[in-house]
Amino acid sequence: VDSNRTVKYVLYEDGQDAMTVAVDFCASIGAANEVCHNAVASAVARRAQWQCDGRTHPHAPRSLVDHSTLGDVDYTPVKRFGDIQRGIQHLHEHGYAVFAKAASPAQTRDIRTRLWDFFEERFPPLNRTLPETWDLLPVNEYGIMLLYGVGQSEAMWRVRELRRVRDVFAAAWEDEDLICDFGGVVAFRPHNCTDRWRTPERWYHVDMNVETYDGFESLQGFLALTDNTEASGGLVVVPGSHRHHADVSRRASTWWGVENPDHQFLLLQPNDPVLQGVRPKFIDCEEGDLAIWDSRVAHANTNSRVPAPSSGDAPPPDSNWFG
Repeated sequence: VDSNRTVKYVLYEDGQDAMTVAVDFCASIGAANEVCHNAVASAVARRAQWQCDGRTHPHAPRSLVDHSTLGDVDYTPVKRFGDIQRGIQHLHEHGYAVFAKAASPAQTRDIRTRLWDFFEERFPPLNRTLPETWDLLPVNEYGIMLLYGVGQSEAMWRVRELRRVRDVFAAAWEDEDLICDFGGVVAFRPHNCTDRWRTPERWYHVDMNVETYDGFESLQGFLALTDNTEASGGLVVVPGSHRHHADVSRRASTWWGVENPDHQFLLLQPNDPVLQGVRPKFIDCEEGDLAIWDSRVAHANTNSRVPAPSSGDAPPPDSNWFG
């Protein structure tokens, strides 16, 4: 996004040199400096190296790894727990759990409104009612936003302060004295508007390096502000993979050449044994549900599998918004 709030895209064709593309792009946006060159070249090279096409898997045109040998995702409904202790047992056994009705419809509406307020204040002229402005939402290629102060936004604090959210984490840790990071949000924009909003899929990874942390050390989670279904896409986990974390972590570190033990994000190689012989599980949940998972669990996301219905929050699927 340049100084005029105009979104610029890097154009890359197979066979081009990533650094040459980066230098030209940075010059076009008035950022002809080494920081821009290196950042853009790295992103272009990574995407060019790992992107696969429709011949390898019809649902993964923007994957970071060739996963043509991986099993299909299991979309059968997950168990939604009302009883917190039963949910915690499921968490320890399978590595994930969904807790029903952690927030009421009124609470999720309020949080959504506050989140849009934050977006519009930080990224003008972004407008919640004008999808043609949603390119200004600075989520990364996975649909994740971690910067810009979103972790300290009023919307995020409303999530953390929900009584049932706190009760679930207190039960998991067997401690009321809770510590959380100030992570961000995940926002999937409707890729039926434009294919560039389609996020990568099946980038299975863990968020804990065994050389730094081993055992039950970290939990991740999200409060669903909308229904997570085949129409929306969402979280996918590899059930039980947390029990193999030490080996998974070391194989991923070796494959990527990770030497820093504080490097916690580890992307699995496509043929990692933990991905073989088990169907990854889509975590469907209803608006207001809380999903949590052990940071040792291999996880990723998937895009929508069926056309989304038209609603007041998104453009109709058959609208041609971008020419």
